[in-house]
Amino acid sequence: MVSYNIAVGLASVLTYLHQEREQQVIHRGIKTSNIFLDVSFNSKSPFCIG
Repeated sequence: MVSYNIAVGLASVLTYLHQEREQQVIHRGIKTSNIFLDVSFNSKSPFCIG
């Protein structure tokens, strides 16, 4: 269940970066070492986005 929640959170972050943000972000190298998690294992954006 934790892996599923991480995947859904990451998908949400990528959707925001690609479609919902006014200035879209193009990224490279999405891999496990580039995924930020909080103490509850929720995916966080690696960018300083409010």
